[in-house]
Amino acid sequence: MAALFLDPLPESADKKLLETALEEVFTLEQRLVLSSSEGDRPPEALYSKMTLAELSSSSNLNWTSFLNEYIEDFDLPYSFSDEDEVIVEDRPYYQSLGGIITATPTHVLYNYLGLKVAWSVSGWSSRRLQDIDHAYHQAVLGVQQVPPLWSRCLQRLNSLLGYATTRLYLDNLKKEVGGEKVVSDTKAKAEQVVVNLKAALQEMITTSEWLDEETKARALEKAQATAYYVSHPLWLEDDEVLDERH
Repeated sequence: MAALFLDPLPESADKKLLETALEEVFTLEQRLVLSSSEGDRPPEALYSKMTLAELSSSSNLNWTSFLNEYIEDFDLPYSFSDEDEVIVEDRPYYQSLGGIITATPTHVLYNYLGLKVAWSVSGWSSRRLQDIDHAYHQAVLGVQQVPPLWSRCLQRLNSLLGYATTRLYLDNLKKEVGGEKVVSDTKAKAEQVVVNLKAALQEMITTSEWLDEETKARALEKAQATAYYVSHPLWLEDDEVLDERH
């Protein structure tokens, strides 16, 4: 971590120790990646339904305890129990995870998490760290240039206050000539497309020959209950409701 934030490194820094620490972190990352069956999973592996107790037993990690500790700060009206069911999409990964964590020295886990945190804020920190982040994404993802600061700031603002920025966009659009009509007409047309798709899905379920009647009934119930959001919810134009959301 020091090698990322300090340039040049202080004379007291042990460069060999830093290199070793980074090697340990990348080795851990490699083990986690190799334990995943991502990209080579049979269809049935995409839907492994089990209780938290079963997941905890297969991975040697107490997921019930972890989830309850995780939600403590959210003031939710419920807590998790061992009987709660979850869908596990990569069972081999979770089965290996407990063993990998147990076999990894504590200092390596801390360094790994620290690097992840540093990487998550690299785009908003020093120019040097931004350059390192860009070089990485250029090599791995082929990114040719870093978006300008104003663009990254706007993206960040939109991710945190998406409803508010959408409202600003709507207000400015409506100020244009005919903007009010454009918003309402476009929303209505798009919603009709979704209604038509929903009707077509229900017809496909009803006329399908490979589903039994019980399965058809459940599929139709799910299709009917499907919610859709087009353009913006009407409450977005209510200042009081918008303030409550944020």
